Amino acid sequence: MAWADRTGGRLSADEKIALARNLASLRAEIVFDEARYRLGLLRPAKIELDILTPPDTQFVRDADEFARSACSDVLWAHCLRTYYFGAQVAAFDGIKFDRELFYAAAICHDVGVNEDVGGPVAACCFAHSGGRLTCERLANKGHGEWSVRAGDAISTHMNLVVPPDQYPSECTLVAVGATCDIFGAYVRRIEPMTLAATVERAPRTGLFEAFGPFLAKPHLDDSRTALLVQMGAFESNGTHPVESVLASQRSADANNATEQGIGSASPFRKGN
Repeated sequence: MAWADRTGGRLSADEKIALARNLASLRAEIVFDEARYRLGLLRPAKIELDILTPPDTQFVRDADEFARSACSDVLWAHCLRTYYFGAQVAAFDGIKFDRELFYAAAICHDVGVNEDVGGPVAACCFAHSGGRLTCERLANKGHGEWSVRAGDAISTHMNLVVPPDQYPSECTLVAVGATCDIFGAYVRRIEPMTLAATVERAPRTGLFEAFGPFLAKPHLDDSRTALLVQMGAFESNGTHPVESVLASQRSADANNATEQGIGSASPFRKGN
């Protein structure tokens, strides 16, 4: 947030180059993970979602209340998937994080998309406005330093790639979870049945229909969102990786059900 306060959310020439590299790195990571999966080198373990549920604390409740007040149902479901996807990738990659803090940042990370809350996106970076508003809301609820940490994670997520050796893990995981849902990054690090359970809990229906009009708006000049749109970051190139994995899982489930049905049926007709 300090960077965005200082710059107004506008990137310098060097920062534009860094963002372009981050986008290229994210796309390369998707290809690399798919290759590792096909070679049998990515086999994440199944995770029960209830293990990842954040504690029922006042901090979590206050963050969730703010997110629900600022986000549509579709957007709130995206933020919830951001939490679960990020937590699942963290389990695979061995990233330690605080569930309360990560949940608060993840569930509020797109409140700035709502211009009635965050202000016109042509005049401000929505990630910065969302981070600042979340920080202020949680600080007013008495959550102190954690308010700042949640706001920083939200403001940072539009960097796309947030290295865990340079940022707190919660900052990294908000970016990981969001880019998993939007771009399909890291999806091969999530066990397919766990992925399906997550999407059942927080359906992806209407996600891109909701984001399309938002991305089509004029965004703040030289902001991360404006530049990512210019670079074609959000343009679709075929089936979304998350949907592809889900389709494969559904097919596997159907095949298993068929095989079990055949195996349990008698090939002989009973006599009279």
